[in-house]
Amino acid sequence: MARPVNVTDEAIVCALTARPEVTSAEVAEALGIGQSTAAKRLAALESAGSVRRSPGGRLDGRRVADRWAVAASPEAS
Repeated sequence: MARPVNVTDEAIVCALTARPEVTSAEVAEALGIGQSTAAKRLAALESAGSVRRSPGGRLDGRRVADRWAVAASPEAS
């Protein structure tokens, strides 16, 4: 399958709006981009305050994937 040339930040935020609390792998699959690309883009969006990460932690000694969602807007508070 051909990968899209460019996925915008807006497309990533829209994907999280449609399906909150997902992993970077799930975002990657939904948008047709690589998992490492999704993880890097999500981290950049987190730094910008657009999305928030919920650490997955550990379960039975294994790391659990972090979950991502759209950050609450200041107007929503």
